[in-house]
Amino acid sequence: LELMLLAYWAPEIFKRKFPQGRAHDLYAFLTSLEKSCLLSQLPEYAEFIDWDEINAEFSIGNWFSLLAYQPQFKIYFDWSKVEKRPNHYWDMLLKKQPQFAYHCDLQKLSPEQRQKLLKHQPEIFER
Repeated sequence: LELMLLAYWAPEIFKRKFPQGRAHDLYAFLTSLEKSCLLSQLPEYAEFIDWDEINAEFSIGNWFSLLAYQPQFKIYFDWSKVEKRPNHYWDMLLKKQPQFAYHCDLQKLSPEQRQKLLKHQPEIFER
């Protein structure tokens, strides 16, 4: 992951260290968590992504982590997997992206999740 980010943020350094290497070749070695981090930090990499593969590979946690930082990728996520269902990642997503609250049944949040959201996004509960 760090090498791929280096290739995009400092291509001259990457070229010097890996003159024959291509950053995209490293993608195959990334875990699903690293792919989520890559897209969170480098959303322009999305043009190289096979979203069907990502959907098969990513957990809900991977998706919510990505959507927390890059909400524009919501078009690739199958919301039916989480719609109105409890999930221990809702607070992570809604804390940063409260516009997704309509997908969540707020009554099914744990007391801890409710406390976190009341602290960071109290307007979610005012609807």
